Order: sequence, then C-alpha cells, then structure tokens
Amino acid sequence: DIGANTGQSIDRFKKLFNKSKIYSIEPSKHAFNKLKKNYNNKKDIFLYNCAIGDKNQKKFFFDYENNVLSSFNKLNKQNRLKNRFNKQIVSVLTLDNFCNKNKLKNIHILKIDTQGNETNVLKGSNKSIRMGIFNIIELEIIMGDYYEKYSNFYEIEKYLVNNNYRLVALDKKLNFFNDKRLYCNALYIRKDLYKKL
Repeated sequence: DIGANTGQSIDRFKKLFNKSKIYSIEPSKHAFNKLKKNYNNKKDIFLYNCAIGDKNQKKFFFDYENNVLSSFNKLNKQNRLKNRFNKQIVSVLTLDNFCNKNKLKNIHILKIDTQGNETNVLKGSNKSIRMGIFNIIELEIIMGDYYEKYSNFYEIEKYLVNNNYRLVALDKKLNFFNDKRLYCNALYIRKDLYKKL
C-alpha cells in the first residue's frame, strides 16, 4: 500500500480480504500519525513512515494541509494558493530494496497512489517487476492540470507492458472538460494470470 494516506486502502482491502497482511507506506508525518493511531495495534498491518521512489535517498516532500494532495510534486500555481503545505525531508527507498529488506517474495496486490510519483516507484521496482512478484498492480495516474508535473500512460506502460503486465481496467471515463485533474486508477495484471481470467 504505497501512499497509504490515513488508511483508506487498508479499510478497502480488509473488507475484501480480511486475512490479508498489509504493508502500508506513507511519507506524510501528519497522515502517518493518523495511520498509527488507527492501525498500530493490528498484527497483520505493518506501517512505514517513508516514501518509495527510484533510488534510496533523502528528498524534499510537500506535505499539504489537505494531506490527500501531499506529493513530491508541487501543486500548480492556481491550486497552491488554496492549499498550504509544509516542506519536509523524507527518507526514500526503492521498492526493490523494501521488498528485499522485508523478505517479500510474492505480493498479491501492489497499490500505488503517490500523486504523480508513480513512474519513480516503478523505476525503483524494476527487478521485482521483471521477476513478476506482483500479481496485480493498481495505480493512480494524474494526467491533468493539478500539479506542476503530470503523468502519462506511456511512462507507465513502458515499465509494465514490457515486463509482462497487461491493463485490464480503468475506474472512470476521462474527460478534461469535466475534470481538469484528469485522473483515474488503472489496474494491471501479470500476463500469465490474465490468460486465466
């Protein structure tokens, strides 16, 4: 659960898979404190106050007051005026490194919601993706006018399609004129599992 925020995905996954183990990663100090308050005593939920990216490093992070917006990317000028933030330094690990440290050999669902940092997460999980340790990858893609930098399908597909993953679902119709954020959640599945659907 990369980009756990305050636990929305934990609740969703626990309703669907009540015996699952969840590794929740959240760099925002404010959001992480809420995570700890709600889930710290759960034996099958593991909480990490760090970020996942393309290399192991320390990096500036924009922790917005509306913490669902918190990101390594700055909101564009128009949206920045409405949203105050603290700039903080956070520890960043690659997903390859995180999986290795935690001895994770198979992950049923990898969820990535990092407000525009998804490509860096994928870059830092190159070895794990090539090995196919993730059965399903769910990620948010923001292609619209919200942050100074936006994502695109080409960058995502470059890592996933070329490494035997296939797009199977988008959760909404996209229309820039209805919502300038132009974002959706995309679901990818390993090609060998796709053939069994």
